[in-house]
Amino acid sequence: MIAAVSLVAVLAGLALNLLLVGSGRAAMLPSFTFGISCAALGAAILALAAPVRGAAKGSRRIDFKYALAVLAAAKAGIVVGALMGGYALGALAFVLTRPVTVGETVVHLAIAAIGGVALAVCGIIAEGWCKLPPEDDEQADERKPSLGYQ
Repeated sequence: MIAAVSLVAVLAGLALNLLLVGSGRAAMLPSFTFGISCAALGAAILALAAPVRGAAKGSRRIDFKYALAVLAAAKAGIVVGALMGGYALGALAFVLTRPVTVGETVVHLAIAAIGGVALAVCGIIAEGWCKLPPEDDEQADERKPSLGYQ
């Protein structure tokens, strides 16, 4: 799914900029601060997921609502990072196919693409931290409610 979202975003970034420039408008290119913001958001998601990782290992307990919110943020980070990284890569492909390129624009787009990919990777890591470890069969049998018949 992540690869499909990224591919659609790459194609959208390339096609949108081709259409805009073909109609005489300016290309829609993200700035380098966009990539830095995406990477910072990924780091924030990892920081939020660290207590959930500790709870999954059994070292402490946390509220399930917090864990669910972190999991939702991680999943959203994956999709948004894939979209933004893909769009920046599509825009980078557009810029590199032009006869004249500005080196500063290429660097800004590369930073934006790296930031989007970093957000997606941080989301994947945080999602992995939110998984519970498998239970032992003995512990699972003790916790199962009795239905009154065997």
